[in-house]
Amino acid sequence: ENVLGRKADGSRLRMCSQYNDVDSSLGDLELTIYKSCMHKVMGLQNDGNTPLDTFNPHEVMTRKYVVTTLSRVIWGNKYDNGDPFYVKHMQAMQDAGLVSLPDPEMPEQRMNAFTIMMRMAEQFDSLFE
Repeated sequence: ENVLGRKADGSRLRMCSQYNDVDSSLGDLELTIYKSCMHKVMGLQNDGNTPLDTFNPHEVMTRKYVVTTLSRVIWGNKYDNGDPFYVKHMQAMQDAGLVSLPDPEMPEQRMNAFTIMMRMAEQFDSLFE
């Protein structure tokens, strides 16, 4: 929000706070989850707009979810509606030189996610025009 000057869409709060596995027991993560949905980057159906029924906050993240999320941060819903959901996002991230190993089922380590974000920062001006 601060870096890109983007604001969460407040009109989506009610819709985005309906995950059946998200509640105040998650602490600060609860608001972060809702905001990720309000920004249309995580916890969404393949259309990139409709929230899932469950968010699965304790699930191990795989590359397909990390790449889809970061792609939506950069390009919004431009690459949504792929079959499977991540395929267009993965290709765009590869084409931009942000992802070198397109293994969608690979459990994603934080270090790898940060590497992708560092690459995004290096290309900031061209990615976020």
